Amino acid sequence: MNKRHPVNRNLVINKGGFYKNIPVWNNGDLIQNYLISIEQVLTQSLNEHPRTLAIRFDLRFPISFGIIDQIASLQTSHISSFFKNLDLEIQRDIKGKIKRNGNAHHSSLRYIWVKEQDSSCMPHYHVAIFLNKDTYYGLGSYQGNGDNMASRIIRAWAKAIGIETYDAGKCVEFPDNHTYRLNRNSENFAEDFKQLFFRVSYFAKVDTKAFGSKDNYFGCSRR
Repeated sequence: MNKRHPVNRNLVINKGGFYKNIPVWNNGDLIQNYLISIEQVLTQSLNEHPRTLAIRFDLRFPISFGIIDQIASLQTSHISSFFKNLDLEIQRDIKGKIKRNGNAHHSSLRYIWVKEQDSSCMPHYHVAIFLNKDTYYGLGSYQGNGDNMASRIIRAWAKAIGIETYDAGKCVEFPDNHTYRLNRNSENFAEDFKQLFFRVSYFAKVDTKAFGSKDNYFGCSRR
């Protein structure tokens, strides 16, 4: 039987390395509530976009932000601003494609994020976004000034925290195996889904989250 979190009794601890028979990150306890939200976001994305592109990346603050006294209260607004900026970038790009080509595939932006802080003086965000694979196939170049998804992510973070795009490129990290492509009609779908779910289940880990604080440490899209 799963137990309640000792600080936040609304949160349930998931143990055993599985969630609904799907393997999950198992180097520590996970929050079942977060796993449920992750499953919902993936389901919503696949319901709208049977061919879904998932991209995993990290967002960090520049060292200079350590001197800002109000940073703790502003962090959630920064991540909210990031997703608004990124959605604007995506919709602007789609409108441009329609103008140039006469048509383009629509893509909603869905996402999961978690804020963590270990030994660093500043927190950082782990992020996964979910898009229509018929619209976007991958990241492209990491230069920050191009017409590709990596550049849109970098520009959106730059605007969210008020720095130059060049400097934001140093604050956005794309880890190994950052891209997943799911096709709900593929014979490999079940295995591909399990691999992606295992990867993002890390977001639900209990460690490195200050549950006693007033700030949010996990969030996701709601549509």
